[in-house]
Amino acid sequence: GTYSLIYIAGGANDIIAEGGSFGDSDNVKFSIPYVPKSPTVSPAPTSSLVPTSKCYTVEVSLEFGQNPSESMWVVVEGDADGINNDDWIPVVVMESPSSYYNTLPSFTVDVQTFCLSEGEFTFFIVDDAGDGMGPEGSYTLSLIQSNGSNTIIAQGSSFLSLESTTFVIPFVSSPLNFDDQLTPSPSAAETLQPTPIDSNLVPSTNAPSKTCVGMQVTL
Repeated sequence: GTYSLIYIAGGANDIIAEGGSFGDSDNVKFSIPYVPKSPTVSPAPTSSLVPTSKCYTVEVSLEFGQNPSESMWVVVEGDADGINNDDWIPVVVMESPSSYYNTLPSFTVDVQTFCLSEGEFTFFIVDDAGDGMGPEGSYTLSLIQSNGSNTIIAQGSSFLSLESTTFVIPFVSSPLNFDDQLTPSPSAAETLQPTPIDSNLVPSTNAPSKTCVGMQVTL
């Protein structure tokens, strides 16, 4: 046979002691109200890996006109202030595939994606003929969001030999200017009203001095 000593409170049954195999007697010391022991939880393992910089996916899309071989682009660290300095040595982060555009036919679309960490960068696009990519061609520099949508950082077509855009990652697009087209909504203080409290739900301060609990012994 077996025995169980159970603490009954609030509809829950907590086993204080149970058994069956013992000698002449068995005893268990406990207190009322009874608090069951919490299970032992092993600590979560900690990672020894050093966190890496977050990667932001950037896309360069070129829609070529008659002569794809005339175009090339490059992304460098920092701003474009040093381009007119003979001592400026840019740190190239990404550039168009070497000689790849020479093999493309007219009116081709090419898309290149790559990863940038947080920081300031400058995108340069160059046209060897000095007539830009227009009117048939154009370029778009975009940030790929986590949901797959594109946020345009820069785009264009009509330039001469060179065009540049300095941007910061993570990129935040400029907010739209709606001027006075939108009417501001009332503040929360003007629209929210206090919720009445049911007096029956207010807790009583006349608590009993003793609490009776149920006990059950099963043999």
